Amino acid sequence: MIWLTNGLGLTTLTLPVDEIRLHAVNMKANQAMIDRIEINPDVMMGKPVIRGTRIPVELLLRKLSEGATHADLLDAYPRLTQADIHAALATMQS
Repeated sequence: MIWLTNGLGLTTLTLPVDEIRLHAVNMKANQAMIDRIEINPDVMMGKPVIRGTRIPVELLLRKLSEGATHADLLDAYPRLTQADIHAALATMQS
C-alpha cells in the first residue's frame, strides 16, 4: 500500500506491484532524460540533443530504426555513451 497526502489529510492508494514497478522504471527513465538530454534554442535550432553535444536525439532514433546497433552509434559518435542512447530511447516512452 502507498500512502499519499494531499495537504488536507492522509489518503491511501493501493496499486498492483507491477504498476508500482512500472512507475519506478518510468521515473528512472525520466531522470535519465533530464540528465542526458537538453533543449537549447542556440543548439541545433532547439531540437533535443545529447547534453554537451550537437547530436540530435531524432538522429539517434532514426539510425536505430534503420537497423543501427548501439555499437554502431558508439563507433560513429565517440562522445556518445550507452546511457545517452538509453536516454534517447526513453523519450519514446514519454
